[in-house]
Amino acid sequence: MHAGLVSAGLTVLACGESPAPTALRPSFAAGGRGPSVMVVDVSRDTTAQNETPIAVNPTNPGNLLTGANDWNYNDGVAYNVSFDGGRTWSATLPNGFIPGLTRYTNDPSVPGTGVYDAAGDPYVAYGPDGTAYFVAQAFNFFTPPYQIALYVSRSTDGGRTWSERPVQVSVWDNKIGKSKGSNGQFPDHESMTVDAAPGSPYHGSVYVTWVQFNGNLHSPVQVAYSRDGARTFSSPVQLTKGPIRNNQDARIAIAPDGTLYLTFDNGIQGGKGTANYVSVSQDGGATWSPPTRLTASIFRGERSEGPVRTRCRRSTRCGTGSTSCTRTLTWTAGRRCSSLRPPPIERPARPRGRRPA
Repeated sequence: MHAGLVSAGLTVLACGESPAPTALRPSFAAGGRGPSVMVVDVSRDTTAQNETPIAVNPTNPGNLLTGANDWNYNDGVAYNVSFDGGRTWSATLPNGFIPGLTRYTNDPSVPGTGVYDAAGDPYVAYGPDGTAYFVAQAFNFFTPPYQIALYVSRSTDGGRTWSERPVQVSVWDNKIGKSKGSNGQFPDHESMTVDAAPGSPYHGSVYVTWVQFNGNLHSPVQVAYSRDGARTFSSPVQLTKGPIRNNQDARIAIAPDGTLYLTFDNGIQGGKGTANYVSVSQDGGATWSPPTRLTASIFRGERSEGPVRTRCRRSTRCGTGSTSCTRTLTWTAGRRCSSLRPPPIERPARPRGRRPA
């Protein structure tokens, strides 16, 4: 969630092989050699933006999409799209906001199509077919009972226009407490990944993961997935419970066979630093392995080792022997921070004899 106003506009770096237009004032590295680097005012806005993700369309590398928290009258999430490799972008004002989230537009006389006071925490992605996806929070800061939820929008024209009715992903459980503060009930720091692996049985699936704060530092990691291009989503699946509860920053990576690897960081109970965990799914996000701790607390230098196991089972199907394996996590042992020293510098031996004059 955005915490306050910052006085910085949204900019982006874009690379190209040919010199940029003079108006963009490109700078050149290494005395003019190499590709040009353009610093472009993407938003061309009058207020501030932050939390700016970016994605590239795999079917059209010149098609880029970004988003931002934005503090205009609309107080929603802005999007900007480019079709020339980042040289030019669609404008934020007046209509560059994801529809269907907030009750406002940037024209005070024109109501919005959503039911929330504000929106934020954008994340963007493209599917393998070029469909663009945009996930964000929508929340009521001032309107009881202070609902908050995650919504996903989709675009079939590279990000020029967006679905008027975003699809709700997370569940607001109607507990006591505003959607802010220590007793707040809200999803946070969501991310989104689309399966682009041609050999994956879940090719094209959209995965959204986040942590669901429910008060008193409890923030279990949750995941929802879509098999129909973000038209519908599964019910959220919870990965963590018990002492692994003060979590944040969940991210998913996808292997070529569709296996999902979800990492997140955890605040160790008792103020003992942080640790990173990973969980694995081999059925498209429906079930997940128990989280395995990868790294030790960077403050304490503790060590942690994960399990190393492979379980194989031979079966016979239609007269042909085959082997099916259930893989569990394999990780190398963690090392103490004090052991991470640079290698010694090897100096050439000095030749014997007289020194040079």
